Amino acid sequence: FSRIPERTAVLSEVLSVIFNAVEAFENKSHARKEKIGIWGNGNLGFISALVLKTLYPNTEISVMGLGHDKMHYFPFVDETYTIDELPEDFEIDHAFECVGGSGSESAINQIIDYIRPQGSIVMLGVSENNVALNTRMILEKGLTLLGNSRSGYIDFERAVDFLENNKSASEYMDTIISEE
Repeated sequence: FSRIPERTAVLSEVLSVIFNAVEAFENKSHARKEKIGIWGNGNLGFISALVLKTLYPNTEISVMGLGHDKMHYFPFVDETYTIDELPEDFEIDHAFECVGGSGSESAINQIIDYIRPQGSIVMLGVSENNVALNTRMILEKGLTLLGNSRSGYIDFERAVDFLENNKSASEYMDTIISEE
């Protein structure tokens, strides 16, 4: 842990939750992982995109967010879109929802619209309110929904290992930490 910059180490707890979610994703999702979409261009979406691009370097990673203002933080992904600019023919194999709050409902329902049949949706964004989901299309497409906001000791070990062994990932993570 001593080889990780202190500024970056503050993100290790969030990173451990993402590793726990990725483990569930690997255990429950089908093998086709040509394209993964991430909804949310905040810190959670950023770290999720970084982990997924590192673990699946041959997978196309797309990030969707509300506006263009944060998209310059994602030079390591294949595509970025605002949520109202998605092409009609846009499709993904799996998705990670990293929006949370009141935006969770529209993000998850948009994912349902663009995900291919039998895909997995990993929900990481926390919402304090219930959200209405298009259950008809969840069932019709045979989607798997995975929720995660927890991690354990092994996940934290993976997070530390990731930061220690991926210098470029650690440097990217440092770009989202402010001086505050």
